[in-house]
Amino acid sequence: GPVANGTYTLIANLYRSDNIRYFWGLSSTNPQQFSYDMTTGTTGQFTEQVLGTVTVSNGQFEMFINNGDALTGVNPLYGWAWIRLVPGAAPTATNTPVPPTNTAIPPTATATSVPPTATPFRTSTPTLVPATATPTRTPTVTPSRTPTATPAPITVINADFNTGTNGFSYADNLFRGTTQGAYASGTRITTGGFTGGALQVTLGGLDTLIINGMSGGWQTTFNLPTAAVVRVTLRYNLTQSPHYEADEFSQSLLSVDGVLRGVTSDYLAQIAGNGNGGTNISTGWQQVTLNLGTLGAGNHTLRIGGYNNRKTFNDETTTVLIDDVVVTR
Repeated sequence: GPVANGTYTLIANLYRSDNIRYFWGLSSTNPQQFSYDMTTGTTGQFTEQVLGTVTVSNGQFEMFINNGDALTGVNPLYGWAWIRLVPGAAPTATNTPVPPTNTAIPPTATATSVPPTATPFRTSTPTLVPATATPTRTPTVTPSRTPTATPAPITVINADFNTGTNGFSYADNLFRGTTQGAYASGTRITTGGFTGGALQVTLGGLDTLIINGMSGGWQTTFNLPTAAVVRVTLRYNLTQSPHYEADEFSQSLLSVDGVLRGVTSDYLAQIAGNGNGGTNISTGWQQVTLNLGTLGAGNHTLRIGGYNNRKTFNDETTTVLIDDVVVTR
């Protein structure tokens, strides 16, 4: 049913088998938008936890859950029993999160994930939204296993671009074998990032020639002393000017050692034109975390930027903004 517009305290009944980081979001495209470190409550039981304050402005509340990661212990159980909305803003949190060593979301261990495409919770005050009360069990869990401490992740790159490029350098034609360097450029902007500065890539524009395949991006190298599981978290904002046609698309891209990485495909996001006129088409600021798997010891190259498959006029321009890049091992 409808939910009255206003500010609410979001409370969830969560299962605790050890210290766990729960992820949740307000859109299906970013189910890891927020995280909550559950470090209190009776072990082996569900307890209510205050996740924070949410605002309902369209008479409906949707919530998407993604996964839970271990802060301590090995393969812990986790689960959501229900959520409820209480009118009014949340009080100052008494939960003390286990701090990572960077500003991003990356958890310290991989656990069973709830697919991002799951049907969102829908609720109205004070109706409780039922969910499966049985905690999700990792297939390899053995009840008699003795928990062991999980080391905190080590930060390899932490770049906010507020005072410089933080070791990143711009280059044309970094993706998809493009060769149209004249239609690609990059610069660091001091304002307009998610907070403060950001790196920018601009593709297309310039003239009325038909140009196919343009790309550019920012790259840096990092070193691993030993083989390690690596995660990268970043924010991006992909925008097309309002004059592209429907067969002209733009992508936000990330690669490691020349291999494109993405969420469900080999890109972070893609948008396509809808004909001349109107307003810019944009993803807005999005945050994404990618598990790169185990990378070998030695140097590795990280590239972040954009690609535009085609432009036919000087007012067809693609812009990619990049901010808050964090790499951990």
